Amino acid sequence: MPSFNEAVDGEFSEKYMEAMKKEVSALILQNTWIMVHRIKTDNVIMSTWAFKLKQLPDGTPSKFEARFCVRGDLQKEGIDYFETNAPVVAWSTIQILLTLVLQERWTTHQGDYVNAFAQAELSETVFVEPPKLFGPKSGKDLVLKLLKCLYGLKQAPRTFFEKLKTGLLEWGFEQSDLDPCIFMKNGIFFVVYVDDTIFAGKDGEKFEKEIASLGVQSNKVSHSFLLQNGGEVGNFLGIRIEKNGPDEFYLTQPGL
Repeated sequence: MPSFNEAVDGEFSEKYMEAMKKEVSALILQNTWIMVHRIKTDNVIMSTWAFKLKQLPDGTPSKFEARFCVRGDLQKEGIDYFETNAPVVAWSTIQILLTLVLQERWTTHQGDYVNAFAQAELSETVFVEPPKLFGPKSGKDLVLKLLKCLYGLKQAPRTFFEKLKTGLLEWGFEQSDLDPCIFMKNGIFFVVYVDDTIFAGKDGEKFEKEIASLGVQSNKVSHSFLLQNGGEVGNFLGIRIEKNGPDEFYLTQPGL
C-alpha cells in the first residue's frame, strides 16, 4: 500500500486523486459529517488516507482505491468511544455453509456494501480533522463532526454490526443461537464478518430479490443499506474460493 506522498506524487497520482474525490463525494452523499467551528475543548482526532492498488494476475493495475480513515489509535475511551466489541462469524460456520452449498447444490452470492461503516449512525460525539487536500476553502478553522461511522473508529465494527442485525431482524431474518453472525429466512442463509457477507440458498432468484430488498426503505422498516450484489462467492476474508466442479471448492490464499 502506497504512502500519502507516494500516492499523490507518484506515477499514478491522477488515478489516486480520482479515487480520493470519489471517496469524499460518496461520504458527503451519505451525510457522514457536518462541518463545525473548532472549539479548543474538543478532542479533534487526526484523520488519514489509506490507499490500495488492486492488480490483475499479470501485475497490471486494475483498480485504485482511497479510503478516508480516522486515527482510532488517538481516540480516548469514555470520551469518543465506549463499547467496541463486535462478533465475527466463526470459520467453522463458513466451512459448514460451503459444505451445504455443495451437498444441496445451493447458489451463493456476496454482498458488497458501499462505504459500509458510513451507513451506520454514530451515537458518540466525535470530531475529526478534515481529509488532507479536501479541507474547507473558506479559510475558517473547521472540523468534521461525525454523524456516521468512518473506517478506523474503534466502535465502527460494532456500530455497523448492530445496524445490520437490526435491519435483518426487521426484514424477517432470524439470528442463530449458535453463531450470532448467521441469519436465516425462508431457506436463505446470511453470514457476516464485519462488512463481508455471503448469502446462500437453494432458490437463487428468491434471495437475489432479498438482497435487493435490503436496499429499499419501506414503511415497515427503518434500516436499509447501500448494498450491491457481488455475484457468486469468490473471495472471502483474503481466501480465494473457486468451484472446481459440482462437489469441490478449492481454497487458496494468494496473498500469503
